[in-house]
Amino acid sequence: MVVYFTFIFASLFFLFLSRTTLCLKSRSISIIISCISASFLIFLSTFRSVGVGTDSHNYVSIFNNIQDFDNVIFYTLAQGEFGFWYLNYIGHFFSDDYFIIFFLISIIIVYSYYSTIFKLSPYKVSSLLVLLLMGPYLFHFNGARQGIAIAIFFVSIQFLIDKSFARYTICILVGFLFHKSIIICIPLYFLFVKKLDFKQFALFSFLFIICFLMFNEVVSLVSEVDSRYSGYSQKQNSSGGVVTNAFNIILFFWFYVCKKINSIDSKLYDLGFTLFFFGTLINIISLLLQVNPSGFLRFSLYFSQVSVFILPISIYSFKNNKIKFLILLYGATFMTLYFYFTTSTFSNLVPYYFNPLISEYL
Repeated sequence: MVVYFTFIFASLFFLFLSRTTLCLKSRSISIIISCISASFLIFLSTFRSVGVGTDSHNYVSIFNNIQDFDNVIFYTLAQGEFGFWYLNYIGHFFSDDYFIIFFLISIIIVYSYYSTIFKLSPYKVSSLLVLLLMGPYLFHFNGARQGIAIAIFFVSIQFLIDKSFARYTICILVGFLFHKSIIICIPLYFLFVKKLDFKQFALFSFLFIICFLMFNEVVSLVSEVDSRYSGYSQKQNSSGGVVTNAFNIILFFWFYVCKKINSIDSKLYDLGFTLFFFGTLINIISLLLQVNPSGFLRFSLYFSQVSVFILPISIYSFKNNKIKFLILLYGATFMTLYFYFTTSTFSNLVPYYFNPLISEYL
């Protein structure tokens, strides 16, 4: 865990440094220091050993198998998702070591998150803290393809705010090149662009009940398109996913209370609240049906990642500085404990080992 905390601290420190008054006077200096902040996260992802992350071996095997464009076509015809196979093909132009595919994946993901946080978040350092401690960043260590799609959906949030259906759709279609699951977000556009009122709440609740009652049928229907989704309805015997589900449900009530008592007036918060509510419904279904957390629960990440924006907004909405400081302190402590528990317990992320290419120099 020392490696994770060291790189997270370094990334946060340099982003904080880039937001200081002295750095903001020079836009070029601020950008350079922000890039240094991002580089720590790229390095952490790029130079991890193949043994870090449950699915890393699978992605390295795919990278080794895709040696020419014919292999790209083969995988595309078999599974779709041309973008990811082509990314592997491009990687071989630079190196045949697996670090290069980890590098290309991390560049896409880190750039997507940083660029969107810089564009939308009023509290950039706090947003990065939430991103790093609550899951969206580390998720791609295990689910690389879907991790890219989730990061691309994060980019599309700005088009939801602008109510630009064309740009939003283009963004989703780009994500579709990496993971098919993102395509469901296109029709959801018409639900997300409306403020969560009683009618929206009733509609979401209706969809929740339908999905709950017909979950196996829905999964079976989707599995006819891609058999890999058949595992989404499998029952789990472990506690995996319970912590995440419970945590997100608690967070939803926190967002609701903060909105009511502090009268938060923000388009970003309103949109984020709607998205997070949809994600919470997925958490509840996953919790009630006790399905495999490596399947259906992952779908909630598209929506729960908006906590990167709305958690800092909810905390800073308190006017009293002492209360705000205490919430920040307890919040950061709680997120750190959550990160430690989930990272050290699930997904084979600990211990962290570096790629043998550089481990001998460290």
